[in-house]
Amino acid sequence: MKTYILSGGKSSRMGTDKGLVLLHQKPLVSYLIETLQNVGQEIKIIAHEPGYLNFNLPVIQDYYPEKGPLGGIFTALRDAKSDCLIISVDTPFIRANQFMKMMEVHQENQLTLAFSNTKMYPLFGIYPHQIITQVEKSIQQNKLKLMDFLDGNSYQKVDFNFSMLEKMNINTFEELKKAEKILENGN
Repeated sequence: MKTYILSGGKSSRMGTDKGLVLLHQKPLVSYLIETLQNVGQEIKIIAHEPGYLNFNLPVIQDYYPEKGPLGGIFTALRDAKSDCLIISVDTPFIRANQFMKMMEVHQENQLTLAFSNTKMYPLFGIYPHQIITQVEKSIQQNKLKLMDFLDGNSYQKVDFNFSMLEKMNINTFEELKKAEKILENGN
């Protein structure tokens, strides 16, 4: 299965692409890359920032730029031509065993999404290739809210007991500092 890291683009709150922001002298995206390589995944990055080329992985630009997560998901499905694992760069601390669980539970052609304490994590999931037409239709109609799209589809829930660090969605410098403290004090 191919894995796609969605960069999320330039964050207005951080002034730069989130995945390239440094945490303990390492770009956020490198935490995900290391974990996914340990799981043995073929990794591609969907991004526009040239800094992602430094990771020696394929970098793909959005087929539909400026269309948020749905644009990234469409680009991944179009490139993979099969079901693919989607993970957002701003959740960089999901452990290898969680990725393994997701892949073990997934059934082909089924939308499979992570949940932890009833909260959905829509950008940690396996998206089936068969929904590519629906994704594109939503993009063309400018219906870009991922949660609205998911509410209109059936999906398989995979329950996780995420640690505080795994749940972190790093979108601000305050969240980055919080992640730094958690990393320093242990998970």
